[in-house]
Formats: sequence, C-alpha cells, structure tokens
Amino acid sequence: MLDYAAMPRIHREALRMLWIHDYWDGPLTGMLVYDGKLRWFECCDVNPETSDVGARRFVVRDVAEEQIAEEERWHALFVEHVGDHWTVQGDDRPGTVKPAEEHAKFYGPYSKRAPSDYTTRPILGWFEL
Repeated sequence: MLDYAAMPRIHREALRMLWIHDYWDGPLTGMLVYDGKLRWFECCDVNPETSDVGARRFVVRDVAEEQIAEEERWHALFVEHVGDHWTVQGDDRPGTVKPAEEHAKFYGPYSKRAPSDYTTRPILGWFEL
C-alpha cells in the first residue's frame, strides 16, 4: 500500500474524471483533469470504515506528455472497437458497448502492449470516491 497520508488531499470538485482504464468492483486507474492538465489516477487504498462497501482512495500522478498521448491513443482504440462505457459522460448517460466481434480489434493489439508503469511519476495528492 502506498503511503499517501502526508500528501495533500484533493477535493473532488477540483477534478474532472475522463475515463476509467482499469476496473474491479470500482475504478482502479484512469485519466482525469486536475489543475488544467491530464493526469493519471490510481487506487492506493480502500477505507472500509467510510461506507459499507468501502471508499476508495486514489493518488493523482503527473505524467509526461508522451505518456498522455499513449494513453489517449489506447483509449480511442478502446472506444472505437469496444465501447465508450468507461468514458465518463458529463450528463451521466450510460455508454454503449460495441458488438463482441469488434472487441478483438482492440484486445489483440492491447495484449501485446508493454504495461504502463507510472510508479516513478510524481504524486500531486490524493482524493476519495
């Protein structure tokens, strides 16, 4: 577990979620806008004391422009061939999922991708969902 307690807390109003990259019973990683720039977020803790299912805490990482471009490229390919159901819609409408026969056009190339590792990127603070 990442020690985030000494880092600044970022209030949710200061963030705009863009998309979820990884999900397991709730968001794990993804992209958001903070301080006018695209940033990476990742789950660092689940606090079971805050709710029945546990509130998730996330760190916000500063990422390099080439890393942002790479994430945007993969997300666009995901939307094109899998769907926009992990894109955060401003009007809370549910996204759509493409037909299953389209999915391989994303998951085939994605399975060959070297996993992203942002653990060395600076942490700007943390927030809770």
